[in-house]
This record gives sequence, C-alpha cells and structure tokens, in this order.
Amino acid sequence: MMAMITMILGGVLGFVAGLSGWLGFGLSAGAAFGLYLGISVGLPLLVIGISLLRASDAPGRAELRAQG
Repeated sequence: MMAMITMILGGVLGFVAGLSGWLGFGLSAGAAFGLYLGISVGLPLLVIGISLLRASDAPGRAELRAQG
C-alpha cells in the first residue's frame, strides 16, 4: 500500500516539477528535458500507482457486491 502511494505521489511530483520547470524557464533545453522527464516518468508512475490501488481494492468491492 505504501509503495502505491509513493508511486502516485512520485508521479504527481515529477509531472509538476517538469511542468513548473518549463513554465519558469521558458523552453530552454534543460526545462524541455525536465518536462520530458516529468511526463515520461511521472505520468506512467501515476497511472501504475492508481491501477495498483484500484486492483488492491477489487476484492473488497467484490465482497460488498456479493453481500449487497
């Protein structure tokens, strides 16, 4: 559970850091690379973290449906 939360937070922070670097410095090479890293690393981590979080909750939802 902690790893999933860390992945989600890492994804969000990586994306925000890349975006803020691009907005703060204009489209210089370093900022463009930061934005690229933020999107290419941050977004997949975010998606993987959210999918793992949903998958770990799936058995609980199935039980609730069976009881309901």
